[in-house]
Amino acid sequence: EVASFLWLGSLSNQLPEVDFNTGLEADLFNGLRPLASVTKEQSIFSRYQILLAAAASKDIFAAELTEEAIAKTGVKILQLAAWACSLEDNEDEFEYQADIAESLTKRWLARSSHKTDMRSNMRKRDYHALVNAVLILLAEHELNATTFAARCVASARATAYEVVAAGLACLNSQHYRGHMARIDALLEEAKTPDGLEETLKARLGRGEELHGFGHRLYPTGDPRAQLLTKLLQAYASETEGTQFAVRGLELGQQLLKRPPEISYVMVCMQRALNLPKEAPLVFFAVGRTVGWIAHAIEQYQKDQLIRPRATYVGELPKA
Repeated sequence: EVASFLWLGSLSNQLPEVDFNTGLEADLFNGLRPLASVTKEQSIFSRYQILLAAAASKDIFAAELTEEAIAKTGVKILQLAAWACSLEDNEDEFEYQADIAESLTKRWLARSSHKTDMRSNMRKRDYHALVNAVLILLAEHELNATTFAARCVASARATAYEVVAAGLACLNSQHYRGHMARIDALLEEAKTPDGLEETLKARLGRGEELHGFGHRLYPTGDPRAQLLTKLLQAYASETEGTQFAVRGLELGQQLLKRPPEISYVMVCMQRALNLPKEAPLVFFAVGRTVGWIAHAIEQYQKDQLIRPRATYVGELPKA
């Protein structure tokens, strides 16, 4: 529904139907299965990048850049994203799942259920609600670096596969991947939600950056972080990850005057649900795929190459 809204302007799902069981779409995903098998040792994020590049070379219809054609390509890319990011050791068979959050939930919940610290009362529908919410909250956020990169590629009339690949390349960086890792390191240092205050004070005293706190677009607080924290309280209140999120919200407002951003709460959510360490970055990648394709559709319609000018500010050569 969110993809339909951002791509076609309708919250009632009007995305083109794609039959993944027959024809060229079935051939596309069947052709990727051997590659899916041999990429098991790669990171989840890298697997998405690899399978996306392989699909781009096989999907002959991706070059059609009408709104409906791009939406159809987008449906395939979203399925590819969910498949690539939820593959387990013996599950390289592609299975169509209209609900992207359901696809991730199905395998990630199975992965978490045997962990000793996973709450037995964590119901699948609660888990699904949280995954679905974070994907929606991340789907669109105007022109951040990843989206600007994707939009530049779209302005050159590259396919939607290449547009998403550009966004992923920017996301898989010291700024974004490193940011998530530094937030995780902050929580590791704190050890418990009760230890978070002393850890933040110690970092302040050392003049260190407080990763995950303060977003320049939201001086009064990131509304995405606030909503996701409320949802964690509703669906996974007893987990340490949720307690970290709540304590971070309190300290961000009262102590730091810099409320936490959504990246902080996503790392807390990863802990609350016993997800893979990469999960926050994967959520960003899968959710923002929808936004990148929406920007691509708009840029294709403009049919104008993005070409900023640069002014030389160095020394002029001597005559």
